[in-house]
Amino acid sequence: PAPSPPAPNPPPPAPSPKAPGTGARGLASPFFKARAIAIPCILLLRVALGTLVGFRRQSILTCLNVGSALLELGFVRYALDNGYGLEGVGYACVFANLIIAIVGICLIPVLAPPEAFGGVSLFRGGAFTAALPGLSKGFGMRPRDQPLLGVANGGGWAALDFMGEGADAMIRFTCLQGTVLLATILASRMGQGALVANHVLLLGWMLTSFVIDGVANVAGLTVMNLLSLRAFNYLRSYCRWLILGGIVVGAVCGACLWYFEGTVVMLLLNSPPVQPLVSAWTLLCVMQVVNAIVFTYDGLLVASAEFAFSRNSLVAGFILVFIPALIIGYFVAGSLYAIWVAMTLFNVWRACASLYKVHRVLWPMWQEGFMV
Repeated sequence: PAPSPPAPNPPPPAPSPKAPGTGARGLASPFFKARAIAIPCILLLRVALGTLVGFRRQSILTCLNVGSALLELGFVRYALDNGYGLEGVGYACVFANLIIAIVGICLIPVLAPPEAFGGVSLFRGGAFTAALPGLSKGFGMRPRDQPLLGVANGGGWAALDFMGEGADAMIRFTCLQGTVLLATILASRMGQGALVANHVLLLGWMLTSFVIDGVANVAGLTVMNLLSLRAFNYLRSYCRWLILGGIVVGAVCGACLWYFEGTVVMLLLNSPPVQPLVSAWTLLCVMQVVNAIVFTYDGLLVASAEFAFSRNSLVAGFILVFIPALIIGYFVAGSLYAIWVAMTLFNVWRACASLYKVHRVLWPMWQEGFMV
C-alpha cells in the first residue's frame, strides 16, 4: 500500500496584539513612552523660543529652530543605523529638544534687549553676570526684595494675568489639536487606505503650513513694534501688504501641491496613491489659501494681545462648526473627503472671525489712535 502523506504542519499561532514587540501596538508603545518623556523638554524649548521672540531676536530664533531640526535628524539617523528602532527615534526627540532648550535658556540673559534696563537674570540674586559685546547693554541684578512677578495693572497680580493668558493659549491649542486628533481617529475607523490617505494629507498640510506660519510670526513681531511706536498709519499700510502677501504665499503653496501631486505623494507614500487620497488632494490644495489667511491674521491677533478673542472664536468654531460637520461627514457621508470638508469649514470659520475682528474692531481703533 502507498504510504500515507505526512501530516501538514500546524499553522503558527497568531501573535497577540498585546504581546510586546508584535503588531502596531508593540512598535508604537516604546516610541510613545519616549515622546512622553520629551514633553517637558519641548515645553522648556518653547519657553526659551517665546522669550527670544519677545526680545526680537529673530535670527537667533531661526538658528535654534534649524539647529533643533538638524540635531534631531542626526539622532534619528544614528538610532536607525544602530538598530534602536522607533524607540531610538523617540529618544532622538528628547535629546535634541533638551540640548537646544538648554542653549536657548542660556541665551536669554545674554541677549536681553536694551529696553530691559540693565539686563535679565535667570536667578534671584543674579549669579549670571557675563554679557556678549554687541548683543546686550550690560546686566543688572534683580533686587532680592523685588517680587518675581509683582503687582500689575490696577492691583491685579501679574502672575494671575500671565496664567490667564496662558490658559487662553492652552484652550486654543487644544481645539486645534483636537480637530486633527478626531479626524485621525475617525479615518482609522474607515480602513487602512483611509488612514494612510489621512496621514499623507496631514503631511502635505504641514509641508506648507510652516512656510505660511513663518509669515505670520514675522508679521506679529513687526505689528507689535509698530503698535509700541503708535505708528498707526504705517500699521494699516503694512497690514494691507501683509494680508496680500499671505494670500499670495498660500496660493503659490496650493499651486505647487497641485502641480507636483505625484512627486509629493510618491515621496510620502512610496506607492501608488489610494482613492481617498486622490479625492481629497484638490481640497487640500484649495485649503492653502484659507490657511494663509488664518495664519496671517493669527499673527495680527497675537500682536494685538487678543488672546481671549482667539480662544472664544476657536471654541465656538470647534463646537458649532467642526463637530457637527464631522458627525455628518462620518455617519452620513462616510468618506475621508467629508471629514476634510469639516476641517476646511473650521478654518473658514476661523478666517471669517479673524477678518471681522481685525477689520471691524481693531482697524477703527488703530485709526482713532487707541492701542489695543
